[in-house]
Amino acid sequence: MNDAPTGGEPATTTTARNDWLLIPNQLTLSRFIAAALVPAMFLILERPNADLAALALFVYASLTDFVDGWAARRFNQMSALGAKLDPLADKALLLATLIPLCVISFSGELLFLLGAGVITMREIGVSLLRRWRPNASALKVRRDAKWKTAAQMGSVSLLLTAEALIGHEEHALGEPVQILGLALFAAAVVLSATTGLAYLRGALAAPEPKA
Repeated sequence: MNDAPTGGEPATTTTARNDWLLIPNQLTLSRFIAAALVPAMFLILERPNADLAALALFVYASLTDFVDGWAARRFNQMSALGAKLDPLADKALLLATLIPLCVISFSGELLFLLGAGVITMREIGVSLLRRWRPNASALKVRRDAKWKTAAQMGSVSLLLTAEALIGHEEHALGEPVQILGLALFAAAVVLSATTGLAYLRGALAAPEPKA
């Protein structure tokens, strides 16, 4: 998951209507569906099956994030629609997966809830900054933001895995995985805060767009 589209300017001349039919955009749309289904699993299924289903959806969606970018470049199907939808789908997946972790798994853990709040505010805030300063060079994707993304997605994957293992009485495996996931989550919170502040400073320092 990136903070900004990685495909650059659209490489095709497809119309907006045809953009919806491109394979990369279909994969991106499926990521939105997966994001919506993750919290729904905890309403439909009993735990720990809900944890397993949520993990499977999260892994699938994470893989499509790689595949849709590869397909766009491989088949020359980059589009303006895909450039807009891809980062939104990534953020939707992350935030939707944090919901069951906060509400069910770590509802009594204040530090975890605060960390999830920091991540949520950062992701929403940077998106708003990009709309406010769409051409500001200071808002281009940063290298440390890529580490932030890796930490976010890795920690969520580990925490979902740990919940499924512990739910199946596999504490010997589940608890170490959970500790590792929480450590990576803490790193994600720190990186979210630092990169978010860096983007904010860049946006405030950028000149006003010309009318």
